[in-house]
Amino acid sequence: MRIIETAAGTVFSVALILIAVITSFEFVVYGGDGYFRDKYEKYRVMEATGMEMDALLEVSSEMMDYLRGDRENLEVMVTIDGRETGFFNQREKAHMLDVKNLFLGGLMLRRVAAAILLAAFFILFLMHRSFRKVFERLAGAYIAVSGAIIGLIGILAVIMYRDFTGAFTIFHELFFDNDLWLLDPATDRMINMLPEGFFIDTAAEIGVAAAGSLLFLFLASVVYLVISKRRRNDSERHSQQL
Repeated sequence: MRIIETAAGTVFSVALILIAVITSFEFVVYGGDGYFRDKYEKYRVMEATGMEMDALLEVSSEMMDYLRGDRENLEVMVTIDGRETGFFNQREKAHMLDVKNLFLGGLMLRRVAAAILLAAFFILFLMHRSFRKVFERLAGAYIAVSGAIIGLIGILAVIMYRDFTGAFTIFHELFFDNDLWLLDPATDRMINMLPEGFFIDTAAEIGVAAAGSLLFLFLASVVYLVISKRRRNDSERHSQQL
């Protein structure tokens, strides 16, 4: 029974962490036009692409819809130097299809994690028949698991701070089985629209959002255990007095 309880608590915690991290990613990159506007202004993307801000925001909106599966293709027409043309070339479209599959895979992983989370909670409830005991077990398990994950995020943050380009390269080599992600600023507009600085900022903001949500849950778990233990002790003292 102890093994099942420990396994259920660990699985619940890992699933909750996955949900928090993926949701943090979605919160940052789908935060609205304001996020892209700020980055385009910061990195002077209008100058690099020869496009107006409204046109850039329209392209980024269509691109994000595509990655989420709300748009079937990347046939996005823009006007550059008075000539109408497709923004994305064939190499970019092929790479973005890979990115789309990665995005959708992440969203599917979150749904699976949510189902696993509920199943683990149900198993613990069947074992204890008490919400208080279930929450105590889950809080303890989350503290143990999330402590390690928060430490890992910290290590990754240091690695990316010291060599973001190297970390960015390793990420692409791990998740893509081709070199379509190697784009040329002279021929590929997307790399001019999304320079390395954009990804550095985005990775940092996702890391802060994820670490913040995990730390909040960590502190909430600690507080719950402290309060629960205090109430249990008070109840025991009251029973002894009777």
